Amino acid sequence: MKTLALLAALSLPAFSQTLTFTGPGAANVGSSTPVTLSVTQGSDGAAGVQWSFTLPAGVTLGVPTVANGLSNVLAACGASICLAVSTTMTPFPVGAILSVPLVIASTVAPGSVTFTPSAIVAGDSTATAIPFTAGAGYVLKILSHCDVNGDGTVNVTDIQQVINGVIGTGTCPFAACSLQTVQFEIIASNGGACRN
Repeated sequence: MKTLALLAALSLPAFSQTLTFTGPGAANVGSSTPVTLSVTQGSDGAAGVQWSFTLPAGVTLGVPTVANGLSNVLAACGASICLAVSTTMTPFPVGAILSVPLVIASTVAPGSVTFTPSAIVAGDSTATAIPFTAGAGYVLKILSHCDVNGDGTVNVTDIQQVINGVIGTGTCPFAACSLQTVQFEIIASNGGACRN
């Protein structure tokens, strides 16, 4: 009898959906990078969800874009709170719901940042609260603008790319390359501030 009860419990559908964020692994300071919000499991049928982010200084949320095929979804973000809601109260499908740009100011210090949704509130098609959990945090490595090859460090490889841009044997990674750009790159490779 205990085995039958255990099998019955294991065969029940999941009653909690999970909110997961994914995106590129790295982005430069002074840029914007899209983060995709997905419903990854569950069967409760959320027709609306709200969540918060703790954002580091200098990182802000841009205007969200609803995923293709979800014309009945409205999405909005404030300083640290976002929401998505179905205007027809139709439950969200499992998969991508929307994309939110993370806007990274040029003053943000390079390093890894984990974004995990918190204070999640969800409602079904009758506006009844339903359980929703956060998936694993999204880790974004914020790179120095001087890290032109995106490998996580400013070094001789980056300097050589800028030199190649100056002498015309490669593409300049900035708006313009000159002796001063090369010198700024050298200063950054020695631990100084990136001024390119």
